[in-house]
Amino acid sequence: RKLIQKVSPNDFSNEANPFGTFQEIEIGMGLARAHRVTYVGELGWELYVSTEQAAHVFEAITEAGADVGLKLCGLHTLDSCRIEKAFRHFGHDITDEDNVLEAGLGFAVKTSKAGFIGRDAVLRKKEAGLSRRLVQFRLKDP
Repeated sequence: RKLIQKVSPNDFSNEANPFGTFQEIEIGMGLARAHRVTYVGELGWELYVSTEQAAHVFEAITEAGADVGLKLCGLHTLDSCRIEKAFRHFGHDITDEDNVLEAGLGFAVKTSKAGFIGRDAVLRKKEAGLSRRLVQFRLKDP
């Protein structure tokens, strides 16, 4: 939050940006759409920037982050952080063959809400019990 505030006059407080929302922002001398989401389990935003402004926005962020040790990382680093936070990724960790309860995502399904596709399958699985479950292990000394 401190980093993005260095390059944008917009309000990035929790009150102005609840999780799962977005806002149009000024960033450097460009415009972006800032989505308050995270793929790594930490406070963060995804920034959507036009191709024409991408280089400028990138430079503004990297310059502002130099004094706090901002480093570039790749997709594998993001994926490692995602795995550590137990965030499921469709296509890697789960597929359409996995039941939401087996995948550990039962919290995301409101079975009390009638009329959604798959509700009956979730209720049947809940009643029958799980025969398998996606789990993670935390190693103390890898």
